[in-house]
Amino acid sequence: IGQADKNYNNEQRSPVFLQFMDCMYQLVSEFPTAFEFNEDFLVEITNHSTSLRFGTFLYNTERERKQQDVMHKTVSLWNYINANIDRFLNVFYDVSSVFLVPTTSMKSMRFWDSYYLR
Repeated sequence: IGQADKNYNNEQRSPVFLQFMDCMYQLVSEFPTAFEFNEDFLVEITNHSTSLRFGTFLYNTERERKQQDVMHKTVSLWNYINANIDRFLNVFYDVSSVFLVPTTSMKSMRFWDSYYLR
Protein backbone atom coordinates (compact mmCIF):
# COMPACT_ATOMS: atom_id res chain seq x y z
CA ILE A 1 0.00 0.00 0.00
CA GLY A 2 2.99 2.25 0.49
CA GLN A 3 1.76 4.45 3.32
CA ALA A 4 4.45 6.73 4.78
CA ASP A 5 6.68 6.39 1.74
CA LYS A 6 7.67 9.86 0.55
CA ASN A 7 8.58 8.52 -2.90
CA TYR A 8 4.94 7.91 -3.82
CA ASN A 9 2.16 10.43 -4.09
CA ASN A 10 -1.57 9.80 -4.30
CA GLU A 11 -1.54 9.60 -8.12
CA GLN A 12 0.75 6.56 -7.86
CA ARG A 13 -1.46 4.60 -5.49
CA SER A 14 -3.97 2.08 -6.74
CA PRO A 15 -7.03 0.56 -5.07
CA VAL A 16 -5.93 -3.05 -5.61
CA PHE A 17 -6.08 -3.91 -1.91
CA LEU A 18 -9.53 -2.34 -1.58
CA GLN A 19 -10.69 -4.29 -4.63
CA PHE A 20 -9.35 -7.50 -3.10
CA MET A 21 -11.16 -6.80 0.18
CA ASP A 22 -14.36 -6.06 -1.72
CA CYS A 23 -13.99 -9.45 -3.43
CA MET A 24 -13.60 -11.03 0.00
CA TYR A 25 -16.78 -9.25 1.11
CA GLN A 26 -18.60 -10.68 -1.91
CA LEU A 27 -17.49 -14.19 -0.94
CA VAL A 28 -18.38 -13.74 2.74
CA SER A 29 -21.79 -12.43 1.70
CA GLU A 30 -22.46 -15.30 -0.67
CA PHE A 31 -21.13 -17.97 1.69
CA PRO A 32 -21.90 -16.75 5.23
CA THR A 33 -20.89 -20.00 6.94
CA ALA A 34 -17.68 -20.65 5.00
CA PHE A 35 -15.34 -18.20 6.71
CA GLU A 36 -14.11 -18.08 10.30
CA PHE A 37 -14.08 -14.27 10.23
CA ASN A 38 -16.99 -11.88 9.81
CA GLU A 39 -17.64 -8.68 7.89
CA ASP A 40 -16.39 -6.53 10.78
CA PHE A 41 -12.98 -8.14 10.29
CA LEU A 42 -12.91 -7.08 6.63
CA VAL A 43 -14.06 -3.54 7.42
CA GLU A 44 -11.48 -3.17 10.19
CA ILE A 45 -8.57 -4.32 8.04
CA THR A 46 -9.66 -2.24 5.06
CA ASN A 47 -10.20 0.83 7.20
CA HIS A 48 -6.79 0.57 8.82
CA SER A 49 -4.97 -0.12 5.56
CA THR A 50 -4.93 3.67 5.14
CA SER A 51 -5.46 4.96 8.68
CA LEU A 52 -1.74 4.99 9.64
CA ARG A 53 -2.78 3.88 13.14
CA PHE A 54 -0.83 0.64 12.77
CA GLY A 55 2.54 -0.09 11.18
CA THR A 56 1.23 -3.13 9.35
CA PHE A 57 0.61 -1.31 6.07
CA LEU A 58 3.51 1.15 6.16
CA TYR A 59 5.90 1.05 3.20
CA ASN A 60 5.71 -1.21 0.17
CA THR A 61 7.84 -4.18 1.12
CA GLU A 62 8.88 -6.20 4.13
CA ARG A 63 12.48 -5.12 3.46
CA GLU A 64 11.48 -1.44 3.72
CA ARG A 65 9.57 -2.14 6.94
CA LYS A 66 12.66 -3.82 8.41
CA GLN A 67 14.93 -0.97 7.30
CA GLN A 68 12.62 1.52 9.01
CA ASP A 69 12.31 -0.70 12.12
CA VAL A 70 8.53 -0.53 11.84
CA MET A 71 8.08 -3.61 14.05
CA HIS A 72 9.63 -1.85 17.05
CA LYS A 73 8.34 1.66 16.37
CA THR A 74 4.66 0.88 15.74
CA VAL A 75 1.84 -1.39 16.82
CA SER A 76 0.72 -4.21 14.55
CA LEU A 77 -2.87 -4.37 13.37
CA TRP A 78 -2.75 -8.12 14.05
CA ASN A 79 -2.08 -7.51 17.76
CA TYR A 80 -5.21 -5.36 17.87
CA ILE A 81 -7.22 -7.97 15.95
CA ASN A 82 -6.05 -10.78 18.24
CA ALA A 83 -6.84 -8.75 21.36
CA ASN A 84 -10.41 -8.25 20.08
CA ILE A 85 -10.82 -11.58 18.31
CA ASP A 86 -14.35 -12.25 19.60
CA ARG A 87 -15.56 -9.18 17.71
CA PHE A 88 -14.24 -10.60 14.44
CA LEU A 89 -15.27 -14.25 14.63
CA ASN A 90 -18.16 -15.53 12.53
CA VAL A 91 -20.65 -17.19 14.88
CA PHE A 92 -22.17 -19.01 11.90
CA TYR A 93 -18.87 -20.51 10.73
CA ASP A 94 -19.19 -24.15 9.71
CA VAL A 95 -15.87 -25.95 9.55
CA SER A 96 -17.39 -28.53 7.22
CA SER A 97 -18.00 -26.04 4.41
CA VAL A 98 -17.34 -27.56 1.02
CA PHE A 99 -15.48 -26.27 -2.03
CA LEU A 100 -16.84 -22.82 -2.90
CA VAL A 101 -18.05 -21.98 -6.39
CA PRO A 102 -18.98 -18.30 -6.34
CA THR A 103 -21.56 -16.76 -8.60
CA THR A 104 -19.94 -14.57 -11.22
CA SER A 105 -23.02 -12.72 -12.39
CA MET A 106 -22.98 -8.95 -11.93
CA LYS A 107 -26.57 -9.26 -10.67
CA SER A 108 -25.34 -11.12 -7.61
CA MET A 109 -22.78 -8.48 -6.58
CA ARG A 110 -23.63 -6.61 -3.40
CA PHE A 111 -22.77 -3.07 -2.44
CA TRP A 112 -20.48 -3.12 0.62
CA ASP A 113 -22.48 -0.59 2.57
CA SER A 114 -20.82 -1.20 5.95
CA TYR A 115 -17.53 -0.01 4.44
CA TYR A 116 -18.54 2.53 1.79
CA LEU A 117 -21.29 4.17 3.86
CA ARG A 118 -19.51 4.34 7.19
